[in-house]
Amino acid sequence: MTPEELNRMIEFIIQHQANHEISLDREWEERLARAAEHEQMTRNIASLQARVVELIEIQSRRLDRNDEEHRRFENWQRDFQHEAQRKHEESIARLDRILERLTGNN
Repeated sequence: MTPEELNRMIEFIIQHQANHEISLDREWEERLARAAEHEQMTRNIASLQARVVELIEIQSRRLDRNDEEHRRFENWQRDFQHEAQRKHEESIARLDRILERLTGNN
């Protein structure tokens, strides 16, 4: 190998290594950028998870209140029906007494 060929080979190797270093630097920068994006996405996900938990707690309280209101309404409705039934029976009993007096069946 002549000194000129040796110099060309050395320059080729140096250029190749320089290109390789540039490529590695780019990869490193891309990895850092992806790592930063990953960290941001992780923070965003954590924030969203916290918000979901908060919304679930809010909805759970709403459902609990709704259940309580529904129970109170059912109790009110049951009491109202019992009272209406009692008043109906009293009215029928009064009508029976009135009819007995009118027809003279004592």
